[in-house]
Amino acid sequence: MLELIIGPMFSGKSSELIRKIRLAKTINKKVLVIKPLIDNRYDNTKIVSHSLEAENCETVEKLEMLNDKIIDYDLIIIDEGQFFF
Repeated sequence: MLELIIGPMFSGKSSELIRKIRLAKTINKKVLVIKPLIDNRYDNTKIVSHSLEAENCETVEKLEMLNDKIIDYDLIIIDEGQFFF
């Protein structure tokens, strides 16, 4: 299943991603969180909402860099996916 969270700036997209990450972790799902290397607004190793909630993530230049890793996870979350194209 593919789920997209879309909207304008300050609409709560990152907050919703963080909520989903935390929910998945509470039910013991293995979660891979990814963001593009170019996104260093708040932190280089976390996705961060405008309200400063944060979750750890992998930071990569290209999604292909994680090809071998993705099979080990129940859920894959990509923040700021538009920067990978």
